[in-house]
Amino acid sequence: TELSDLRGVMCNYVLDVLPATVVRAGATGPEELRIRTHLLDDSGTVAQYTRLNATEIRELCQSSDAEKKSQLTALLSVLEFETKFFPLTDAAALITDALRDTPSDERVVINHGAFACVESCLALLDPHGMILINDYGPVQSKDVSGHAASQRFGPTSALGINFPLLERHVT
Repeated sequence: TELSDLRGVMCNYVLDVLPATVVRAGATGPEELRIRTHLLDDSGTVAQYTRLNATEIRELCQSSDAEKKSQLTALLSVLEFETKFFPLTDAAALITDALRDTPSDERVVINHGAFACVESCLALLDPHGMILINDYGPVQSKDVSGHAASQRFGPTSALGINFPLLERHVT
């Protein structure tokens, strides 16, 4: 049977690990931060972390099997990151809303996975139900700008929740 008319949903440090993106208001409009990852170009160092060769690593990267892909976690220490902001030609309403009070070139987190989760929970709630969120992130609009540091918890990476944007979105 389907769930419905729930009286309460508890989100205890789950929303911050759902998909998110970082945007900013650039000179020509909204821009999204993108990260390209490279394996360290030192086979001796890489060999200290895995017995996989480059071809096997590439195959794991391209796999759709999450269990196979999890083998790549051992390589986190030998990855190099290249970051750059790219223009967004078709900015969604959520991005426009997130950037409305943000100074140019200041980063803003958009926790789109968390927003989708909360929307799904709202659809299941009884009219008198509630959602309890226990997570971290800025709770005042003045603190949102520039708050885009990720944290690692074991094999997961988390971005603090943009609570002012979440509140505007669900209201």
